[in-house]
Amino acid sequence: MKNIECIIIYPTLDGNHFKCHVCSGICTDYGGTSYSIQLLKTKKWFDERRFYLQPGDQLSAPETNRDFTITDVTIAAKRPRYVNVTATLNDKRPRVKRPEISGGLAS
Repeated sequence: MKNIECIIIYPTLDGNHFKCHVCSGICTDYGGTSYSIQLLKTKKWFDERRFYLQPGDQLSAPETNRDFTITDVTIAAKRPRYVNVTATLNDKRPRVKRPEISGGLAS
C-alpha cells in the first residue's frame, strides 16, 4: 500500500507561479535526504494552470512536517503522464512566513 500525502507547491520568487497549489503525491525515501515524489497530477493539469516546476522550487508535506527543495523534474513517458520530482529534504523550516491555505479553492 502506498502512502498518499497532501503536497503543497509554494510560489516562486522568480514569478514562475504566484500562488500555492495543492495536490496529492507519493513520497519515496531513497535514504538520507533524497526523496522521489510522484505528484498525482498530470502534465496537462500543470499546463492548464500555466505553471511549471523547476529545480529550486519549494514543496511541503504538512501532514509529516517535511519541507523539500526540488532538484529534478521529469514527466512520465506513458499515460497518465504524472509529474515526478526528485527533491532533497530541508533540514530546518525556513524563516520566511509561508502563505496560509484555507478553504476548498486553495488550488
